[in-house]
Amino acid sequence: FMNLPDSCDIYIYTLTGDLVDMIEHRDVSGNGMEYWNVLTNPNLTPASGIYLYVVETLDQKHRATGKFAIIK
Repeated sequence: FMNLPDSCDIYIYTLTGDLVDMIEHRDVSGNGMEYWNVLTNPNLTPASGIYLYVVETLDQKHRATGKFAIIK
């Protein structure tokens, strides 16, 4: 994930709305990047397919959404 605010939460969902993982982004370096280890919570490999993400600031005033694919 790129161009993130300094502090935000990233939620990753399946197309059916099941939460796959949540990443707490706290950027002390100021580079606006966060890497996902491509594991679900609890540490399972997700299936190939389309996933949705929601990036939300801690004060919940700003939200961005999008989708991405996992191809194996």
